[in-house]
Amino acid sequence: MKFGFSLCLVLCIARVASAAPIGFSVPGAGDTYVGGINNSGEVVGEYGNTPSGAKQGFVLSNGLFTNPISFPGASSTNLIAVNDDGVIVGTYSTSNLLVESGLLDNGGAFTTVNMPGATSTALTGINDSGQIVGNSSLGAFLLSGGVFTPITVPGSAHTGASEINNSGLIVGYYTLGGVMYGFVLSGGVYTTLDFPGADDTSALGINDLGQVVGQYSIGGIHHGFLFSGGVYTTLDFSGADSTEALGINDLGQIVGEYQNAGVSAGFITTATPEPSAGFLAMGGLGLIITGLSRRKSVLGQNPAGSSLLRLQSFPLRRA
Repeated sequence: MKFGFSLCLVLCIARVASAAPIGFSVPGAGDTYVGGINNSGEVVGEYGNTPSGAKQGFVLSNGLFTNPISFPGASSTNLIAVNDDGVIVGTYSTSNLLVESGLLDNGGAFTTVNMPGATSTALTGINDSGQIVGNSSLGAFLLSGGVFTPITVPGSAHTGASEINNSGLIVGYYTLGGVMYGFVLSGGVYTTLDFPGADDTSALGINDLGQVVGQYSIGGIHHGFLFSGGVYTTLDFSGADSTEALGINDLGQIVGEYQNAGVSAGFITTATPEPSAGFLAMGGLGLIITGLSRRKSVLGQNPAGSSLLRLQSFPLRRA
């Protein structure tokens, strides 16, 4: 497969979302990390007591967390994305937390999926056709029909893949000249967008309407964003040190993480802007997002002007 590359300058307006995100955390967890959301509103992620320590996965559905989800024999499990059939992808580690293997969870049946020849693999996105994107020690890739295809932005020092939608549009990020940019890959063509005034940008999620979410940084502070209808919308959890938007479904429900004092928690909010006509008509636009520091937020605080939903009173169950 050949990939082309185009660099676009898209003029748009940055604005702040009016609806306050609702925060959540796994009961008793030190940190809660969010992966993604499907069209049924199921949210996947993982939780743990230290940012660098072992994790267990969770599914949040209808206000209920599942029992802890762990790959058999693994010391740490991370759930990153879920499609509309409930098939989950992510990573697991055994004794060495620095070496990851890709996992696929289909109704509790776990499968290891590793890029051939790679020493480490992470599966980061899956669509309803079972196409998977991910990252490995050999680089980013698309897995479709059992075939691994490298994903590399021409000339970049590093390329990462984040998510794939049902039209096959892939979002991710790349580094060029020491700056991180986001991209949308469509029909073999990479397109770049840069959040206005940002130091760095990363594209982390996309829905079937072409709406993209991710994060950008200015002065070392990370902010979440939505790109829809040619307009950037900043998504910040009020009072948080940093915010990242990580997934969006076709209903406009957005999930992400926020951080305070080194502790991470999740949030959910709803987008109302029009779908991105550029992505729908052109088959893709690019974004620029920065710093993938996905694991830092505040737990147990209710910053002024924001909502914090603590779900400790909800029972834990396996969906």
